[in-house]
Amino acid sequence: MTSHPANDEPLEPLLDALPPGPERDAAFARLREAGRGGELDALLAIDDSLHRLFPAAEAPAAQVEAITTLTAGPAKSQLWRRAVLGAGLGAAAAVLAAVLLPSAGGPAVAPYFEPTELAALYRDAVDNGFEPYYECEDDDRFAAVFEKRQDAPLVLKEMPPGSRMLGLSYPGGFSRDTTAMLCEVDGQPVMVFVDRQDADRPELADLPAGSGLRVFRSELPGVVLYEVTPLDEPRAASLLAPATR
Repeated sequence: MTSHPANDEPLEPLLDALPPGPERDAAFARLREAGRGGELDALLAIDDSLHRLFPAAEAPAAQVEAITTLTAGPAKSQLWRRAVLGAGLGAAAAVLAAVLLPSAGGPAVAPYFEPTELAALYRDAVDNGFEPYYECEDDDRFAAVFEKRQDAPLVLKEMPPGSRMLGLSYPGGFSRDTTAMLCEVDGQPVMVFVDRQDADRPELADLPAGSGLRVFRSELPGVVLYEVTPLDEPRAASLLAPATR
């Protein structure tokens, strides 16, 4: 039977050693009883997000081989999770992209990306606690994120009472550069997905029947914004504005 780490030991070896089944479930239960449930949930959420962003079974064979080679073995998978914890999923995906691009003279193999419906990303964020990857409270750094990812620095206007910005996430969507702003408006979770206008895919904003959600589309110079919300009107996207370069 596989032992579980002590309170000061990393959890990644356990995740790599235990296959799905009763032993894994029992080990997870012991970790939660020991007060390490938050750390465990964070690592499991990372694994789930990586599987969603890089669904190897659907990728071309060359990309499957490259991703499998990169992430094979406990040491490499642990380094990959730590990259996500340290830099955020979007930044870690950029690291993966750099590793998968061979040196000069070899064929480029970009990491596989699957566009995802915005409603599914919203539900995934809510189900996982609606916590951003990056709590960005500095105006300059906030603008720099959008400048780097969408070539359009954005600033956040003063939020009205009953609203607050939780932070930014990089969940995918239209492209691997899609940036999402997580907000609470009147106690409800609201997400604003931002990407370049040339990455726009309106079909990803279609809502399944009975979702209880609404999607509102708007534009700013160079970018498109989609607000996914349970409210009857958009309340967050209009708070983003172009920064003065």
